[in-house]
Amino acid sequence: MAREVVIQRGHVPRTTGVTGTGGIDGNPTEQIFASAAAAACVKRLDRIAGIDARVIDADVPDGSYRGDVFVGIHCDGSDNRSAHGASIGWQSPEGKAFGDLWKRAYTEVGWSGGWRQDNYTAALGGYYGVRKAIQRGNRVAICCECGFLTNPDDKALLSLPQGPDRFALAFDLAVRRYFGISTGDMEEDDVAGPRYLIVRGKERNDQWVTDLAVAYPLGGRPDSSPQDKVEHRDLLVFMGAALVDANGQSFPLEQRQLDAIPKVFTPLG
Repeated sequence: MAREVVIQRGHVPRTTGVTGTGGIDGNPTEQIFASAAAAACVKRLDRIAGIDARVIDADVPDGSYRGDVFVGIHCDGSDNRSAHGASIGWQSPEGKAFGDLWKRAYTEVGWSGGWRQDNYTAALGGYYGVRKAIQRGNRVAICCECGFLTNPDDKALLSLPQGPDRFALAFDLAVRRYFGISTGDMEEDDVAGPRYLIVRGKERNDQWVTDLAVAYPLGGRPDSSPQDKVEHRDLLVFMGAALVDANGQSFPLEQRQLDAIPKVFTPLG
C-alpha cells in the first residue's frame, strides 16, 4: 500500500486573521512561497513508486491530516531585519527524526542561512497542523520554517523559483532517506551536496590585502573576476581539502574543485 504524504500550504487561502508573512522589497509572501513549494513537492514525489502526495490548505477538516508523513510549509518574519535562519517544529520522536533528515538535506542542497533551535517558539513547538496530524495517527509530522522573508539574505535564498525548488528537493531526499527509498532515479543535478565552492580568504593586490568570500560554481570554471560576495555566516568555508558548512558538516573536495581555487587566495583555517 502506498505511503501518503500530506503537504500543507501554510496560511493558504486566508485573507483575514493570521495570513502569514507579507512580501517586502519584491520577495514572495509566505502563502506564495508555500504554494510554490507544495507544488514542487508533488511534482517530485509523484515520481517515487509507493508514495502518494496530497496538498491541503489551512483550516481543513481534521480527517485531512491522516497519512504517513505531514509537513506544514512556512516562512518566518520579523520587524528585526537581522533575524534569520530556518527551523523546524515537531511533537513526536518520529517527527524529530524526520525533521533532522530534512534539515540535513536542506543544508546539502544550498540553504546557507543558518538554523534556529527546534521548537524555538511556543507557536512552532505547538503548531496545530502537527498536533492534528499526530491525533490522526500521522506521527511523522513537522512544521518547516524555511527562513525569514524579512531578512535580505534569507529572502535571496527563498526567492522564486529557486527557494521553493530547494525546499522540495530537500523534502524529496528526506522522504527517501526516512523510508529507505533509493535515490538512483534522481537526476544528476539533484544529487545532494554543495552547489558552489565559497572560498573565504585574503585577496592580494599590488598595494592591499583584504578578507573576502567568493562563490564559484562547482564543476565549472570560475570567472576571472568573481563578484559574488557573501557574509561570514552564510559561508561554506574552504578548509584544507573539504568544505565545512555553517553546521560543521564536511564535504570532501575533488581535485577539479581544488583546482578552481585561484592562486590569489590564501585559504583561512
